[in-house]
Amino acid sequence: MKKLALTTVLVTALAATPVLGNSITFRIGYFFPSAASDLWQDEFDQMSFSRSNFLSTAFGIDYELFLTKNFSLLAGFDTYNKSKAGYYLDYQGIIINNEGVFAVPLSYGGDFDLVHAFRVAVTPFQVGLKITPLGRRSRFIPFVSAGLSVFLWSVNMEGDLIDFTDEWVITDPVYGVTDAFGVYPVWAREDNRIGLGYFLAGGAQVVVGNRLTLQGEVKYFSGKGTLKEAFQGFEPFDLSSLFISLGLNYWF
Repeated sequence: MKKLALTTVLVTALAATPVLGNSITFRIGYFFPSAASDLWQDEFDQMSFSRSNFLSTAFGIDYELFLTKNFSLLAGFDTYNKSKAGYYLDYQGIIINNEGVFAVPLSYGGDFDLVHAFRVAVTPFQVGLKITPLGRRSRFIPFVSAGLSVFLWSVNMEGDLIDFTDEWVITDPVYGVTDAFGVYPVWAREDNRIGLGYFLAGGAQVVVGNRLTLQGEVKYFSGKGTLKEAFQGFEPFDLSSLFISLGLNYWF
């Protein structure tokens, strides 16, 4: 509902402006999250997945209102959603009767892998100014754009979680004494959070028809989101990313 409401507000605001000409762009591309905050890094350090597993296809739409031959207002959104399951790299699980599930070092010889899934969804809504230095009359139309981003985002984790503050000592006749940690089921959710940031973009359009152009674009988003509930204690979650896309632009 929040995503639909934000989209409606952006499009309605531009549609209500006196029309000097406009266009709409549909694009598909690849999303490269910066993943620079500590929650991202903890997952990559401890689990079998890495940052490269969170690169993903993404989609976007822009609505553009022409103001002059060189300037236009821009509103749109892009959407990214990626989930990856993995196992802890350095620990395995064992079950001790009447005590529960524990994580022990791989050298100790656990009985099973400890697994959880990590999911990130980010939808940046953008409002900004687009500049076409050479105008729109040529067949090749370079452009740059910049403006405000409003991020609708979520982070979820589900599965096994090692609690490294819950320390135990386990003694085994074969493996001897080792440190162990409690393992608990986790279903942690930070859903439909909102964060603020900005975007910068550049690219070019190539005319392929009377009202059609093909578009290539590189866009950088910058933003952070506050983790309020499930992941308290972590620094603001990094929402920044690079989005490289190809699109089809229709003028009307």
